[in-house]
Amino acid sequence: MTEPNEVEELRQLISQWRGSGARFATEALRERVAVHAAMRLKTGVSRRAVADEIGLNEGTLVWWVQRREKVKTKKPRGKRGVFQRVQVVAAERKSELVAYGPRGLRIEGLSVDDVAVLVAKLT
Repeated sequence: MTEPNEVEELRQLISQWRGSGARFATEALRERVAVHAAMRLKTGVSRRAVADEIGLNEGTLVWWVQRREKVKTKKPRGKRGVFQRVQVVAAERKSELVAYGPRGLRIEGLSVDDVAVLVAKLT
């Protein structure tokens, strides 16, 4: 069973948050509520009952609990947001021939000698 002081304290903190005009609750408040709710849910109390006893919307309670679980199980991804120094160099420009023929024929990427060989074989 949960302590009445804890429930009253959570009710008071939630009431203060709502009265403050802040759009989002602090991380500390969300964490406390999620821990309390997780303990209560393990004992078989419904989400609605937990939400009602602390004065919070059931959907908000579920979101905070799920968010806490997601953060707990999140695996580190290594370095994120770290810039790597790179050096940009101009690509070597090869003297390649691009030849356009009749009816959409396009010869690209061959040297002049290769095109000469190709034309000789085609004629």
